Amino acid sequence: MPAHARFVTILAAALAAGCASATCAPSTVVVEITESTAMADPERTERVLADLHTAGLRVAIDDFGTAYSSLSRLKELDINVLKIATPFVRDALKSSKAASLLTAIVRLAHAVGIEPLGEGIELEAQSRYLVQLGCRRGQGFFFSPPVPPHQIPALARRPLGRWVGSPGGFEQASLWPVGGRGMRQSQHR
Repeated sequence: MPAHARFVTILAAALAAGCASATCAPSTVVVEITESTAMADPERTERVLADLHTAGLRVAIDDFGTAYSSLSRLKELDINVLKIATPFVRDALKSSKAASLLTAIVRLAHAVGIEPLGEGIELEAQSRYLVQLGCRRGQGFFFSPPVPPHQIPALARRPLGRWVGSPGGFEQASLWPVGGRGMRQSQHR
């Protein structure tokens, strides 16, 4: 068995065991793979994703739109969440071209059964715009800056409604660990 296959097997088993000891379902754990990594070796990525899904874990493609995306590969990869890169979210309120691209990415994700998540949300207007587009997951400094692990439980208890005051906004707050840092994000049920 190649080293990368062993690593994924060990990672999936460790995450599943961690979920069992913490009494959480593996489907509540999301493993992120950057777009550039996923597209660098698509065949290997497909095998890795299959192993993660076999363990019951969910998978997100991070920074979508910043690397060399291939729509044909996107339809073949078994992913649950498409994290839309910050530049699309940041520039959507300033540029009609960026707004059109963001709209297209959100619609594309929905069309192929993948949940879109807007990254880099810094303003309430950005959050509201994403919700209007049908993107009900988000992450960024608007919700919280990165926090050390010991602050995560308190962050998870904070109500999201005070940040997004619209009834159709992000629904339930949860944490999405990113690069070892906790980031506030929404979780659509």
